[in-house]
Amino acid sequence: MKKAFYKRLLAISNQLTSNYIERIRSKSSDFTRQRKISLQDLFLQMIANKGKSQKNELYNYYSEVRASMDVSATAFYNARMKFNPEALLTIMQDLTEEEYENPVDLVTLNGYYVMAVDGSDFSLPNTDFQYRLS
Repeated sequence: MKKAFYKRLLAISNQLTSNYIERIRSKSSDFTRQRKISLQDLFLQMIANKGKSQKNELYNYYSEVRASMDVSATAFYNARMKFNPEALLTIMQDLTEEEYENPVDLVTLNGYYVMAVDGSDFSLPNTDFQYRLS
């Protein structure tokens, strides 16, 4: 992850309780008490998710942030269920707007922003037409 984008992501995660809390709550009683897993940790771990088992995801996240992992996968799941998924859309839209307002390190190719590279690998036939294209 690029440093500028990572800094924006951290800045937005620090604003969750002040700017986004009403959108995040599924019920008015959600995220009102101090819990082992903070709202910021919940958000950042959801973003950093790589598709492994929840226990491994939590272990990897807390290893990266150098904090003790005293959160069970069940506790994380319960907290995540309180997080309104529509709020995630709003947060990511705000993050995207910020990114395009100040594109510090966005990579371009032929004037277009490169957002992802899928890494597909395939072979093309060795023909005269292919040779002229390259």
